[in-house]
Amino acid sequence: MTSIKIKETKALIDLLGKASAAASNKPDSIRSGIMIVAKKNEITIRAANETISVQLNAKDITEANEDLIFVVPAKLFLDMMKKLPKGEVVIIVEDKNVIILVGKSSYGISTLAIDEFPKPVAYEEGKIFQVEGPEFAQSLSAMIHACSDSETRPILTGVHIVSNGKYLTLIATDSHRLMATAVPILKETEEFKNVVVPKTSIKELTTLLTDEKEVEFSISDNQLSLKTDGVLFTTRLLEGSFPDVTKLIPTTYESEVVVHREEFLKALDRTKTALGKSGKVALFHVMEGTLPTFNIECKTEITNVFEELFIDEAGASISIKLDVYFLTDCLQSINSQKVRLQIAGTMKPMLIRPEIQGATQFGLVLPVR
Repeated sequence: MTSIKIKETKALIDLLGKASAAASNKPDSIRSGIMIVAKKNEITIRAANETISVQLNAKDITEANEDLIFVVPAKLFLDMMKKLPKGEVVIIVEDKNVIILVGKSSYGISTLAIDEFPKPVAYEEGKIFQVEGPEFAQSLSAMIHACSDSETRPILTGVHIVSNGKYLTLIATDSHRLMATAVPILKETEEFKNVVVPKTSIKELTTLLTDEKEVEFSISDNQLSLKTDGVLFTTRLLEGSFPDVTKLIPTTYESEVVVHREEFLKALDRTKTALGKSGKVALFHVMEGTLPTFNIECKTEITNVFEELFIDEAGASISIKLDVYFLTDCLQSINSQKVRLQIAGTMKPMLIRPEIQGATQFGLVLPVR
């Protein structure tokens, strides 16, 4: 009887969780499954959807009495493993079933066809860059909200990565807002541009990067690959040319203010409540004077709001209409106590920057006409 003894259930569940996130959400697709390969004290878990492929390896968390391979529905198998009662866990594979044993309890799942499961995507050597895993993951996560949800311009549904050899510049925009930051490269590399990673790939990638201190990526013609001791990750890249966004970014400003980020977020949250589901726009005022303020106003048929925020620094008085949801997303992606708001004009963009010396991150929100 072919079986796997689970020596570290928590570690296996963690591995299954990372792999299952890459499986397809289409239940009738073979890609909704994960492939598990066990050899003695080694286990490999593979998953793939229409965009990404993940292979995770671990040692000494399982013990197989002989080599075995099977494919099971990813989400179902993960949920079952998470909810098992306490006790020694053994997985048995027989006929077309996987049976999970815990004491006298047993839980069976029908397997999927092994020969229909996608073949592994090969790691392709190309342009190489090395970065700090957690920092790169955090920077990528901060970009997601600014990616487009519309397939009208597919190239905008991803994060653009550009290298000058020393830094990576990450840019995302849906043409109404923009987010950008820079990430240092650990070892100087060649320059590249127009590498656009689908936002659907980024969540899985950032999960894998969190535990990796230094990581190396390879960029080929249409693929981004990550390879470490226990991880092989590949994602296809979006085709097309990412637009030049430099013309969107103002170089001069009519007014600048510094506000406390948390206070601003709380005020925006109250404003969203007043606006309801159908409203998104509020009017923002910079008021100069002895006690300068940054004010928020909005009005509906049944509500009206006036918020007054005291500010550390204030420029000239100015008013601008902005989408409160876009502002909230931007502020939540910035990790600083205070932010600097730079307003280029009533009908020009607002830039939001962390008030931290040397910070490279910034967001941009276009005014509502």
